[in-house]
Amino acid sequence: RLLWWTTTFGGSSGDPAGAAGAPNAASGSALVSLVNTVANSINVDYLTPDHHIRELWWRPSDGWHSGDLTAAAGGTNAAAGSSLATEINTLNGTVELYYFDSNWKVSQLWFNPGVWHWYSSDPTLGTGAVNAAPGSSLVSIVNTVANSVEVHYISPDRHIRELWWRGIWFADDFTGVVGNYPAVP
Repeated sequence: RLLWWTTTFGGSSGDPAGAAGAPNAASGSALVSLVNTVANSINVDYLTPDHHIRELWWRPSDGWHSGDLTAAAGGTNAAAGSSLATEINTLNGTVELYYFDSNWKVSQLWFNPGVWHWYSSDPTLGTGAVNAAPGSSLVSIVNTVANSVEVHYISPDRHIRELWWRGIWFADDFTGVVGNYPAVP
């Protein structure tokens, strides 16, 4: 369900998945949203029972729509209970979504507005990145100071791990670099 409030109409509710003909979310699904300035839409992403990432998007001109991002991008299925993180990459002009695959490895789906298409990639490829601990949180940010994209998660040894992109992907043990104590399970 979607709840919203406007000064004109007050509180309202609706069913965007029903309006778009989309499947329901998997039990316990993560949920992320963003204002997509690339496609001029509001995006809501979630996991479905078939371990695909589904997106609902709304445009003022034509309402709610739905798409299977995993299928559209040829991506790997998400782990049950995977976290989701999304951002507008202002360095590349792309929309990016991160999740854990069934092996708890970070995977990426990204949207190229130039060709209006979703792609999948493996940001861990060649980096030596450690997989995430099952149930780990996942966050991402575009760091305009360092001109990089950064993705953080917790590994089985309770260290905070960082994948960062500056033309290519790199991996760090963030906890080890800054010398802090491991994360609490």
